[in-house]
Amino acid sequence: MKLFPILALVLLASCSKTNVPKESTGSNVNGLELSIIEVDGCEYLYSSSPYRAVLAHKGNCKYCTSRAQE
Repeated sequence: MKLFPILALVLLASCSKTNVPKESTGSNVNGLELSIIEVDGCEYLYSSSPYRAVLAHKGNCKYCTSRAQE
């Protein structure tokens, strides 16, 4: 039972780092700055604030475009 608080602290501390590379677009939507992230071989538009988030597949994803041409 003494390991539970230590395990909880490790899990909470590990959530602060991002493991997905972000690229800024320089665009804002409703005050949220949009970034491009790559997840599982596709590009997504991403933005977040403490009370809302946006995640949408990019319509001109370079990976999907190259797969469609094959």
